[in-house]
Amino acid sequence: MGYMELILTSDCNLRCTYCFEKNKQALDMPDEVALRAVDFLLDNSGPLKEVGILLFGGEPMLRMDLIEKVHAYGTTRAATVGKTINWSMTTNGTLMDQDRAEWLSRHAVRYLLSMDGGRQDHDRYRHFPDGRGTFDFLIGLLPTMNRFQPWMGVKMSVVPQALPTLRAGIEELYRTGINQFLVGYAHGVPWTDHDVAEYEVASRELCELCLEMRYHKRHFRIAIYEEDSLKERQREQLFGCGAGRGRFCVDPYGDFYGCSKLATILGEGQGVLPMGNVFQGFTRIDNRSAFLITELGPRQKCQGCELRRTCNGGCPAVNAAAGGHIFQSDDISCKMSFIGKRVDEYVRRRYKEVFGTRWQEALTSPQCELERPISLPI
Repeated sequence: MGYMELILTSDCNLRCTYCFEKNKQALDMPDEVALRAVDFLLDNSGPLKEVGILLFGGEPMLRMDLIEKVHAYGTTRAATVGKTINWSMTTNGTLMDQDRAEWLSRHAVRYLLSMDGGRQDHDRYRHFPDGRGTFDFLIGLLPTMNRFQPWMGVKMSVVPQALPTLRAGIEELYRTGINQFLVGYAHGVPWTDHDVAEYEVASRELCELCLEMRYHKRHFRIAIYEEDSLKERQREQLFGCGAGRGRFCVDPYGDFYGCSKLATILGEGQGVLPMGNVFQGFTRIDNRSAFLITELGPRQKCQGCELRRTCNGGCPAVNAAAGGHIFQSDDISCKMSFIGKRVDEYVRRRYKEVFGTRWQEALTSPQCELERPISLPI
């Protein structure tokens, strides 16, 4: 195990309507649990010299006090066993101020913001408890965040209603100082066949945006359209995503799950396949073993699928929420896997058309020179 998600609190200062954490409660992780979780990761990471800790919630910055304690303890303890910890955090950003931004920078805690596009799309679902949208408030904090973390990334959950303006929303965010975009479709909301088809159209539009940004050598990234990601999706995949194998999650009670979604997607204290706890270790070997099955095995739905060797079988948590088991692939996820394959082929074809023999370099580096002049508006 080399990567751990710590759910420092299940509480949040926002009320995003599609959030996978159901029935929010003001439940905080006790200090003792958090520090023991750090011990468990370091003691069970084998020969790995670098491990990772994701500070998560709810909204983790509601527990800035615990973040500081965990970081101080973890950094010191890791040094005593000859390891280092890479720290990261996912946050809605609305609790950021200069002191916190400076502390996170000084202690090398890199963070992603949860944002869902431009003002209209972001405010559709991401609200304060009183119903106000959060876009303008968050954009007002970006200059402070950019001073201390110049390369700013956002994690975007795309809902069907946002598809017509997805590209425009990303361009709007780019103009505010955001450089990197992790784009994926939102779970927990209905997707019709028409919506799925429109998602493919929008995905191709984002490819064209990436082409334009690379042509003009802008500091701009959508990771799924880059060479490393494309190569990874072409390789034969192990079934499953790594949850419960190389990484795990600790909830506020100290219980182990494969990931934060598996810990919370069915509601507070109703996680899928609990594996043990920070004080006793892995006590549910049957549940842990389920994550170690890397072949088709019980995935009956995947047996005859043409993508069975390059698709990892979908998100285990989404599968469990939709079909009752991590091995029962969600129908929408299956459709999105086929879209992903077609979009990957489109990306490679377009880069070859624009960059010629240097298309792979262009997928890797924004500094690639063109073989021939082209006209791409920006």
